[in-house]
Amino acid sequence: MSFCFPRLLFVVVWALFSFQACTPASTASPAVGERAPAFEALCVEGKALRFPEDTAQKVVLIRFWAERCAHCELEMRELEEVFQQLQGEGFVILAIHAGQSPSSAAAFARKLRLSYSMLLDKDNPIAKRYGVRGVPTSFLVDRQGFVRAKFVGQTPKAVFEQSAKALLGD
Repeated sequence: MSFCFPRLLFVVVWALFSFQACTPASTASPAVGERAPAFEALCVEGKALRFPEDTAQKVVLIRFWAERCAHCELEMRELEEVFQQLQGEGFVILAIHAGQSPSSAAAFARKLRLSYSMLLDKDNPIAKRYGVRGVPTSFLVDRQGFVRAKFVGQTPKAVFEQSAKALLGD
């Protein structure tokens, strides 16, 4: 028994250090107050969007979602209402479809009559850059490109609305 314990301890310690060394730093979620990572993605319509260049001086909600998400459909409908209310003040939503087919993302957007930008993240490089571990996950970014809030899981419409309004008022 005493012979096996040191070997087991060595294996556990080696595994922990190996895992940390092999885990890319880009999987860490940007913290509130940090600059939001830049990315380029295709919209479901086929045009490219570059963040932050194409959303400069806007308050941006970056939303990671998927059809398999039980909460996403209701929240996407509610976000459409917030978008319609605040887009004239400089509010933008970038809904990033996490790793599923472009046709299913487009069909979902049509079904819900969503007018905000629907982006594709094939193989999830953007979700990985943002450290997304599950959907829905959203980041609220101010006009200067800094993350000001992160929402993980089901979030009430009023929270999105109040948070966006606070940044739009700055």
